[in-house]
Amino acid sequence: METSVGDLLKFRTSVSEADFLFNHEIPKYLDQIFERGWSLLKLQKQYRSFNQEEPEGYDHNEVVKALDKEYKWFSEQMDISKEKFKKYLDISE
Repeated sequence: METSVGDLLKFRTSVSEADFLFNHEIPKYLDQIFERGWSLLKLQKQYRSFNQEEPEGYDHNEVVKALDKEYKWFSEQMDISKEKFKKYLDISE
């Protein structure tokens, strides 16, 4: 699934009130998600498959490695985000 500028802007808008609801940890984390999303978007735009012309200076292995790093980071965020938000949203106590 490819990331779009619209997705990132929608995310940014949807979390804009976090500054008012949480301490600095959560807005900082949400900024990190946005920045990593922006990085992922740029990498997806750079990526060329075997049947596409490669621009000058393109390093396929470098792009694939960076994409893998971002995908891995995002896949790890489900558990990490649950832990970060749990202390604010856990009403079991």
